[in-house]
Amino acid sequence: HVGDENTCSRDGAVRKVIQKVGKGLERPGQNDIITLSFSTLQLDGSDSLPSLSNTTVEMGTNQLPMAVEFAVKNMRVGEVCEVRAPAVYSLQTSPLCGRSLRTQPGVLPKTDKVKRRYRFLPAAP
Repeated sequence: HVGDENTCSRDGAVRKVIQKVGKGLERPGQNDIITLSFSTLQLDGSDSLPSLSNTTVEMGTNQLPMAVEFAVKNMRVGEVCEVRAPAVYSLQTSPLCGRSLRTQPGVLPKTDKVKRRYRFLPAAP
């Protein structure tokens, strides 16, 4: 609904306020090609940040600020929203951009210094 505020990031720092409701149920994901327009306004009055108009980009390829990418992944076709986020999200790009999850087909990268804990739970009846 118009005026609804949604959280777009896991830490709750990136939020969007819907100004026009989009159509359908599909939402863009990693490597989807989208067309969007956006402008950035800093509330402290310092230099303006990046702006784009009717630009086609591929999601997850380091072409959009992190706040915009988080918000777009939660939008529908034709939706218009206002994104609110700390300035650091307007400057950073996705931490996963450019990283391949697999080095060779079927081979996961080495995890020398990463410790992982797994907890197996019983299956639901």
